[in-house]
Amino acid sequence: MRKALLFPLFVLACSAEATPKAPQAPRWLDAPTTAVALRQGIDVVLPLHLDRTAAKATVVAPEGIGATVDSDGASLRLRADYTVADDAAVTVTLKTDDGAPATTVEVRAHIVPLGWIDRQTWSETDGPQAREHTSMFLDEDTRVVYMLQGTGYSPQWKPIDDNWQLDLASKTWSRWNPTGDVPEPGATRRAVHVPGTKVYYLYGGSTGFQETEVGDPALYRVDLGNPAHTFTKLTQVGAPERTRVLHAFGYDTEKKIFVVFGGVFQSATEQALLSDTWTFTLEGDTATWKEVKSAQKPSARYGGFHATDSTSHRFFVWSGAQQPKGKDMINAASDLWALDLSSAQPSWSVVETTGATPPGRRNGCWIHDPKTQRLFVFGGTPDGVVSTPGLFALDLRPGHEGWSTVAAAAPPPRSSGSGFFDPTTGRGYCGFGNDRELYRDMNVLGYPE
Repeated sequence: MRKALLFPLFVLACSAEATPKAPQAPRWLDAPTTAVALRQGIDVVLPLHLDRTAAKATVVAPEGIGATVDSDGASLRLRADYTVADDAAVTVTLKTDDGAPATTVEVRAHIVPLGWIDRQTWSETDGPQAREHTSMFLDEDTRVVYMLQGTGYSPQWKPIDDNWQLDLASKTWSRWNPTGDVPEPGATRRAVHVPGTKVYYLYGGSTGFQETEVGDPALYRVDLGNPAHTFTKLTQVGAPERTRVLHAFGYDTEKKIFVVFGGVFQSATEQALLSDTWTFTLEGDTATWKEVKSAQKPSARYGGFHATDSTSHRFFVWSGAQQPKGKDMINAASDLWALDLSSAQPSWSVVETTGATPPGRRNGCWIHDPKTQRLFVFGGTPDGVVSTPGLFALDLRPGHEGWSTVAAAAPPPRSSGSGFFDPTTGRGYCGFGNDRELYRDMNVLGYPE
């Protein structure tokens, strides 16, 4: 009897071991369980850790939302463009080649729109008078913006000999009394910031009025952390012979190279548009200049929009007024150029862009967000009579250069305003300038909290 039972038991044991195990569906281990906030125009990168190395993810997203799996398969990149207003869902499908069931994960996206979120105005007794072409410096630690001079309207273009500071938290203005080698009253000076410091550099612009108006050749260091000597006039070696106003000025933070392009040279007897490009480096209080010779370069222009992308080491210039053409005294350019600073011999090239290029103009307000590599364009005039409405965003990321229109209710369009970017809050500011009115305001561009 015992021998008779051995064979059935053996058969059952063999049958259990031979039964194949069904492959398991792949899982996204760190899939988001709540809605992902997508700020228009900014990438959000989600970790994509799967429990099976052989699993691959594919993504389907609604129109207006970019969704891609990075090349290493370890992250999912989402980006909402400026046309998307409503919340949406992105579908992620995980598959393997071993016959396992596919896994579908829905990622909910909460769209956070970009727009003008505040407008501050003040009376004549509570802050600075209306003006144009002022220079602004932000102290990121104290949350105070310092404003240097500018030109007024009584009469127009006469320099204003006063300086102010704006507390961003309380939204209140007070007088600023800078020290050191303070520049003569003037305007259209360009400033660049050294990230992570309280230091700016200021170059060009003009002083005087009417018959006495001249370009300012000086280069200044502006140290907001040194109230006893804020402005220092620097020594220059090999500087350009011609002064300039309404030029482009940039700084590559990694290469530690400053760039100057174009503008207008003016004296008592001559006015000329410039197309030259210069770089300089600093050693202590001495700037050493070098002219850039490039096979191609932007046309002579002034009042354009510019930004330095230190990630790709490119200095961008867009639009600006060119030599008059017939009755068109501004003849605004609409092309985008980039100066490659990555090599010992910088060179210019035209940058092709996607999207609808905004109308060309001069003397608008621009805001550069270096972290997200975007340049915002607001206002400016194509004809010297009216200002162009609308807010436009230029994507500066290599391979993604393109224009977008930001559909947002905007403050009154104007020309000759001034702007700056606050990296702490990710907000941009644009104020002052003129159109049919003279503006005494500060407008805040950002995302609602």
